[in-house]
Amino acid sequence: MTSEPGDSISVPQPEFSEEYLKGISLFNRKDFYQAHEEWEEQWKRHSESGNDFYKGIIQIAVAFLHWERANPKGAIKMWKSGSAYLVKFKSPHMGIDLDSWLGKVDSLFSPWAEHWTSGDAFPQLDSTKVPEIQLE
Repeated sequence: MTSEPGDSISVPQPEFSEEYLKGISLFNRKDFYQAHEEWEEQWKRHSESGNDFYKGIIQIAVAFLHWERANPKGAIKMWKSGSAYLVKFKSPHMGIDLDSWLGKVDSLFSPWAEHWTSGDAFPQLDSTKVPEIQLE
C-alpha cells in the first residue's frame, strides 16, 4: 500500500491511565501535592518494572513541593533521588521526553542546590519556571 501526499497515517498512541494523566495535569497546574497523590496510586499498582518511573516523578513533584514550602533540605533530597530514578529510563518513556524535562528541572535546582548548606539562603520558587510535562 502506498500513501499519497496529503494522506494521514495513523500511528497508534499508547494508552495512559486516568490517574497518570490527571497527575500530569495537576503537576502542570503546579499542584505538586495532588500530582504526587495521583501518581502514588499508580506506583502502588505497578509491577517492580514500573515502580522506579513512578517513584521518580513522584519525588520530583515532592521536590517542588518542598521548595515551595521553603524546605531546601527536603527539596534537594527529593530532586536528587527522583532524578536518579528517572535517568535509568530511555527517553521518551511513558510519553515524556525525560532527557529534556529532567534537563529543565535540573537547570532550576542546580544553580542553588549543588552548593547549598544548612543556613544558606535559597531562592523562592518561581512556579512559572517549573517545566510542564508534555506528552509526545
